[in-house]
Amino acid sequence: MILKPALAFTISFAAASLFAASDAPPATQGSADAHAAVAAGAHDCCAGKKGTAANHECPMKAKASASAQSESKGHEHGAMNQSVNHDCPMMGHDESAGVKDSGHMSHDMGHMDHAAGVDTRGDQAMGFSHATTTHHFRLLATGGAIEVTANDAADHESRDMIRAHLRHVSQAFAAGDFDLPMFIHDRVPPGVEVMKGQKDAIRYQYEELPAGGRVVIATTTPAAVEAIHDFLRFQIEDHRTGDATEVAK
Repeated sequence: MILKPALAFTISFAAASLFAASDAPPATQGSADAHAAVAAGAHDCCAGKKGTAANHECPMKAKASASAQSESKGHEHGAMNQSVNHDCPMMGHDESAGVKDSGHMSHDMGHMDHAAGVDTRGDQAMGFSHATTTHHFRLLATGGAIEVTANDAADHESRDMIRAHLRHVSQAFAAGDFDLPMFIHDRVPPGVEVMKGQKDAIRYQYEELPAGGRVVIATTTPAAVEAIHDFLRFQIEDHRTGDATEVAK
């Protein structure tokens, strides 16, 4: 029997389809489950689920672990630095320097308080202001001199008070009375005790100056000269006049 061309083509196509279907592996539920398991494992790694090999290799967990280790080392390093700083001899030196600075500051403040006290008591005892007048203390070969003048030549009030004060000083010192400088300086000035004992060997001469006055102190006794110089040096320092502390040549 001879088949028609259309029918032969249909039979050949059907046979080819059946052959292809028989060669393909059948789809199973197991393969689908395996694919789902792989996807779930990848998710579980980043979620931190225990008991999987993927969890051990998870890059997110490894990063977190490295960060924690770095932070721990940072704390240890900080603690070590604190320990070193605590024991460091340089740190101790700085603290000692701070104590010394504090001591110098206290000394400076005490000196300033004393200077202010000298000025205040001096104004009260002498009857004129240290701000409008000028003191000078001169060391001479035979003794020395105390000079006070008004800063303003037209300040007759200060000039007259200076003259009255120095006249009183010359008389009091000649009598061995040094209560005035002891009050002003809040202590017994150097040389005073010898000057008291040598009062008969020391001459105190008041002299008038155009803007004030002075008291010339003279003696021929070496011990008295030395005491006068000690007394005047102390006055220079405590009144902060800046005068020479050695005998003028």
